[in-house]
Amino acid sequence: MKNDCKGGQAEADEKTEAAEEKVKFTPRGKFYQILYEIADLLKGAAFPFIVMCVFSTTIILFYGFDDLAVQLIAVIFGEGLLIASFVMFGKQNGAAAYRKSRLNEAKRKLGKRDMPLLYRTGEYSPWKGFVIGFITAVPFLILQIIKCFGDYTFVNFMLEYACGWAISPLEVIGGIPQPYYLLMIIFPVGIHGAFYIFGRYSEKKRQDAIQRVEDDKRKGKKKHYYEENDYTPDVAVDMSGKGKGGKKRR
Repeated sequence: MKNDCKGGQAEADEKTEAAEEKVKFTPRGKFYQILYEIADLLKGAAFPFIVMCVFSTTIILFYGFDDLAVQLIAVIFGEGLLIASFVMFGKQNGAAAYRKSRLNEAKRKLGKRDMPLLYRTGEYSPWKGFVIGFITAVPFLILQIIKCFGDYTFVNFMLEYACGWAISPLEVIGGIPQPYYLLMIIFPVGIHGAFYIFGRYSEKKRQDAIQRVEDDKRKGKKKHYYEENDYTPDVAVDMSGKGKGGKKRR
């Protein structure tokens, strides 16, 4: 009977936890959830986009030389730095999202019901890394689509000075149709997305290692406590019935 009661209680607890996990939002709540998530994605894309613009301008400064060797060095060096920065930002964003996921999960287990916790805003999900990379390339995507339909001075200027990371490598090669320039968005999307996932696994590995060390410390303290407080009686009990002098008791 007790086992049946325990089984019923466990089943009830599982249903309660499942109900807590499946939080249903009103249409207004769903709208705010999407809005907060978009704001968080834009925040994650802000620094990569700024770095992208800075490196694009740097490439253009040296790309203006007529010497092909200088152009190649500028493009290779600039693209290398850009790739390195996206690797770094991808890892940082993935690690930060995973840390936030663990922290929010702990808060939810404690019963906190704040809206950001229920919305799971900023928490880790693999698709977010690719979306952040895509957001950084949206200005280039828009300008390049316009470029495919016409030759405009302002669009050409913005593509050269704000999107040199995508334009310069293909212009060095030369003879490539404009629609193929759109394929350059693969680089920020793929690099940031891949290292966003890698950043999560690296952070998880680091957190697990820290947890193991803390568990070992707690076990060591507990063992040390019991060793220090171990009680050993000074008088040995002689089970044979003999006294201290070795004589048998009567």
